Amino acid sequence: MSELKHSDGVNDAIRLDDAVVTVMLRQAEAWASAQSRLLSDVEQLWADWTTWQREAMEASNRTLQRMGECRNLADLAQLHQHWIADTTRRATLNFGTLANDAAALTGRIGKTERPVFAAGRRQAASRPEPPQTSESSTLQREAAK
Repeated sequence: MSELKHSDGVNDAIRLDDAVVTVMLRQAEAWASAQSRLLSDVEQLWADWTTWQREAMEASNRTLQRMGECRNLADLAQLHQHWIADTTRRATLNFGTLANDAAALTGRIGKTERPVFAAGRRQAASRPEPPQTSESSTLQREAAK
């Protein structure tokens, strides 16, 4: 009889362990999936960045070749002016695009659901709002004006 009670307790413990393992595996899978998406997005950012750098180097190389072909100082100055303007335009565009992509990536990461298990139910974790200080509320009022 005591063996029967003992084996029932073991079965209950095994069932409980299976449930815990299942929950842990789901969480590990969700985490791995989120990391995979994050790394894919970062890979795309780096691929874009390297493409922009290659294009900038090619443009600079073409400009330097044309500078070697210049016959007078006026053409050289004009070519230099165009090169600076193009480089500034390209850098501004690339940094703006990179900043927008990074902000979008940060937004997607921040919106990732963080599961919480309470009373046997899965609920999305909510982040507490930061306490309002007089300085932050003053800044908000000034920004609203």
